[in-house]
Amino acid sequence: MLRHIAIVERRKQTELSRSIEAVALPTTALRTTSAIDRFYRVERLQRPDWRD
Repeated sequence: MLRHIAIVERRKQTELSRSIEAVALPTTALRTTSAIDRFYRVERLQRPDWRD
């Protein structure tokens, strides 16, 4: 799902942002692949195979 969200079409970004804001759970918006890479590094997560 991360891949889909990271590569979502530009015209759907506003809709996606509204959906994220409507969720009653803590969220983090990672809007670029660089931000996703940084998040994985900081949280010491293993990258999914599709990224290699």
